[in-house]
Amino acid sequence: MGTRRTTAGLTQRELDFARNVVAGMTQQQAMIDAGYTPSTARGDTGTKTQRRQDFQDELARLRAGMARRLNITLDSLILDLAQDREAARLLDRPEGAARITMQMATLLGFTGDKQQVDITIINKPLPYPTKENQLSVDEWIERFSPKEITHQGGGHG
Repeated sequence: MGTRRTTAGLTQRELDFARNVVAGMTQQQAMIDAGYTPSTARGDTGTKTQRRQDFQDELARLRAGMARRLNITLDSLILDLAQDREAARLLDRPEGAARITMQMATLLGFTGDKQQVDITIINKPLPYPTKENQLSVDEWIERFSPKEITHQGGGHG
């Protein structure tokens, strides 16, 4: 059982460990139930194993299978969260509703790590003096966007 690799490239013990992780066990309990010794389970073997790409691939495969079996989709999760958010509002729990709203935003990809956001604001002076403090986007485009240059007369030849 020890080091023989399966078709997934993992040992049987590693496959069992992956199944246990997906089932919701703690890393240490998942390792012990997979056949690792308690001292190995307390060490960094589990963390190192979980970082490996072949193990990550197996976790993704197992989670996708679980989602299919349970008929869990992004739509179903969002609908469940929307119902939970409404219940939180009815129970006058705005902090719970706000937390659920953020979970929904994360699932839908509307949030990101603040360090990943790169915004550059360039303040440019107007090309001529004006008393206007604000312009609509359409006004700005009309006034300041590059104009198409048309050549008149004398061609190349």
